[in-house]
Amino acid sequence: MKIRASLYNETHLEYGVVTIPFPIPPDQYDSTIGMLESLDIGNPLARDCAVEELQGPCPILKRLEGTRVNVDELDYLVKRLDSFSDDEIAQFQAMAFKLGKLNMTGLINL
Repeated sequence: MKIRASLYNETHLEYGVVTIPFPIPPDQYDSTIGMLESLDIGNPLARDCAVEELQGPCPILKRLEGTRVNVDELDYLVKRLDSFSDDEIAQFQAMAFKLGKLNMTGLINL
């Protein structure tokens, strides 16, 4: 599963938006984090990346638009979803909707 996330710094809109593919390929992780750091986001311990848009085959993730996420948590979630079959993705989305798991922690725990 490939997802594209458009991320920005809420406190410095003048820095612009960067679009990153998830999961982040291991050989591109350092350069991706470096790109985010140039926007003063991408801290591995903070939810400092504001999500402008998420594009991909899992519509429930669109619920993260307009929220702040941690780039490593988003990468982890997408890697987990990448291991799911189509039926498991459908079940995940249905349960996320039913249980109201609309934030990053809820989606990871689901």
